Amino acid sequence: MPINYKYNLENKLLLTKINGILTSSEVLNYFTKLNQDKIAKFSTHEIVDLNQVDDFILKFSDLKFITRQTEILSKNGHEITLMCAYNPLSQDIAKMMRPLFLSIDLLVIHCSSEEELIKNKRNLLNLMP
Repeated sequence: MPINYKYNLENKLLLTKINGILTSSEVLNYFTKLNQDKIAKFSTHEIVDLNQVDDFILKFSDLKFITRQTEILSKNGHEITLMCAYNPLSQDIAKMMRPLFLSIDLLVIHCSSEEELIKNKRNLLNLMP
């Protein structure tokens, strides 16, 4: 499965890593699994690693689905997503995804290097109660 996540309970931090070809079924499986996870679905912050994505094959309806599912997470308290995209393909994907989240109350920060991720992650952890 190219989308995997783990949850840091102490920081309420969801760590999501995407590998290979991102498809409709993978996105559906990810959100289904996440919404069934009684703990992780209440994460307040997420780090999404897009650096190992080989291709991105989604339909417009899939993008709308992603937006709706993210809106549900936002209503459960999800506030900030750091998108890690260090190579040209992952950066293009992050740029394409960013407008999807503008319609909901979610801050998406694009980290284009490891240094940016470290700085933003530190700031993110300092914001937590």
